[in-house]
Amino acid sequence: MEADWPLIAVRFALYVTLSGLFGLSAFGLYGLKVGERGNALAFRPWLFGTGLLALLFSGIAVALLAAAMAGAPPWPIDREAVGMLLSTPQRARHGKYA
Repeated sequence: MEADWPLIAVRFALYVTLSGLFGLSAFGLYGLKVGERGNALAFRPWLFGTGLLALLFSGIAVALLAAAMAGAPPWPIDREAVGMLLSTPQRARHGKYA
């Protein structure tokens, strides 16, 4: 079985980005004393940039996952496969799909 290295790399980058976003925001709240929390405003550009980077990686990951599930190449993006991946399935009724 051939590994899908671009999807693995994007998922790893997404984990690192979201971990950094969580860690930086938690440090601003819990790592600084009450008087030092005014300095946490310097973290805002980093938090904003990391959040945008996470959104970018999430979109790329969805497109690569849809391509892998459909067995299609990643480019051009198959909009139908992405739509099926993002659509809501029917709700389960009594443990079975209706």
